[in-house]
Amino acid sequence: PFPTKRGLAIHSGHRKGSCIKGEKYRIAGSLADKKVHTNKRKELENKYQHVSMNGEQIDNVYNFVYLGCNFQSDGEWSQMTDYRLTISQTKFSTLTNIWYSKKISKTIKLRLYRSIVCSTFIYSCEACDLTTSVKKQIRHANSIYLHQITNNSYRDEYNDPSVDLMLLIYRKRRTYLGHLLRMEEERLVRKIFISNYPSIPPYPTESILAFESEPIESLRKLALNRNSWRNMTYSMNFNEN
Repeated sequence: PFPTKRGLAIHSGHRKGSCIKGEKYRIAGSLADKKVHTNKRKELENKYQHVSMNGEQIDNVYNFVYLGCNFQSDGEWSQMTDYRLTISQTKFSTLTNIWYSKKISKTIKLRLYRSIVCSTFIYSCEACDLTTSVKKQIRHANSIYLHQITNNSYRDEYNDPSVDLMLLIYRKRRTYLGHLLRMEEERLVRKIFISNYPSIPPYPTESILAFESEPIESLRKLALNRNSWRNMTYSMNFNEN
């Protein structure tokens, strides 16, 4: 219908304009849906009974951030992953000039990625349930970041990452498990931990005990030796198969 170059250019412009307009409508619709959802949630929050402390009424909220953790009222942990990924993505973006610099070696870039971006993401990872979907989400994000640093394919960085983010998470979780097991029995956090899991394996695959094959009492005795526990933690391969 547009055999001339001018006609093709006009046709291309119309198509581009239509795409932009459609995208604007889509974003506007999403924002409107989000506003309606937020209003409905606030109505429900105000509907329930409020707790008061020292005569001051405390607001009911669906989720809130405390010490870097995004807590949700229904106990769902998937939003925690989204929250930490958002923060780590911001960190990664601020260092774009480093990732694309030709004057900095790949080794230095990966060390910076591990110490700045990965450490930001794995903060508070001890409290999360590592479900299959959450682990896929983490590996996917890690492969995207590493692709920009190494220029390796997304598939390669997913299957055999230059920096194994999941390994860092597993090590950090097992280190914290040692702290839990060494705590005095009267500590509330230890009581909650003991009450939430069976005393003998097998343990839930998404839990902090996922890779353990010993009863909790045996693990407690092993954890009393900090150096031995640390060496054991860093020598484990955390094979998920």
